Amino acid sequence: MLIAETALIVLFILTISLVLFYYFLPIQTLSLFQDHSGVVKSIPNQNSTIYLTIEQSPTNSTLEILDTLSQNKVQATFFVTYNPKDRDNFVKLVTEIHSRGHRIGIAPSRYNSANTHTTEENIHEGIKVVSKIIGSPVRLFRPIYSTYNKRIDHRYSFGDQKIDTITKDEDLERSLNNESERGRVVLGSVYPHDLHIPLTLINMWYLNAFTKTGSIIMLHDRPWTIPLLRVMIPNLIQKGFSFGMIPL
Repeated sequence: MLIAETALIVLFILTISLVLFYYFLPIQTLSLFQDHSGVVKSIPNQNSTIYLTIEQSPTNSTLEILDTLSQNKVQATFFVTYNPKDRDNFVKLVTEIHSRGHRIGIAPSRYNSANTHTTEENIHEGIKVVSKIIGSPVRLFRPIYSTYNKRIDHRYSFGDQKIDTITKDEDLERSLNNESERGRVVLGSVYPHDLHIPLTLINMWYLNAFTKTGSIIMLHDRPWTIPLLRVMIPNLIQKGFSFGMIPL
């Protein structure tokens, strides 16, 4: 009986430890298992600039998020997810994001076990739609759940380039080394797990604790993002930070 109770306690402690490890070190945790070389996770600078990114846009919350950003005079980088079943609304909202001066990148909706999009043609259609809206090739990409490898880099960060142009590993490496034609894969350095934790108080504590100069803050386009932004932006500005957009 004592052995069983001890085992349960040890299991409980290990589970809590793993959860806390993942919560406090999300990007660092991923870096242990993935090659993140060449990926943008933070942007060091001398101006106390931080970078707000919002992904999985657009949603029904997008316009209110945009209004909140406008009220606080903050520009952000939106990683939009193309929805071919609601193309007209997607175009309308992404056009609105662009018209308000925010930067736009692409984030796919899901991957299968091979780390490729389940409907790759949708992603490339989305890239073309967004490129037309912003008047230039899409150069910023964020993988879903920050899952990254070099083949994902090729497939989704090369603008309108066809996915079948690279079939051999050596061709992949050569193309990825051509900085003039590749986009930027952007992860982040501060992620409060707002996708699963819709509590402003907890998320604000996390942001206060871990945001520093050059941080890329990762938030999602959700209803609870609005009250978080209303608290977060004035708070971080009061601490001496300024907001910038991810450079191309």
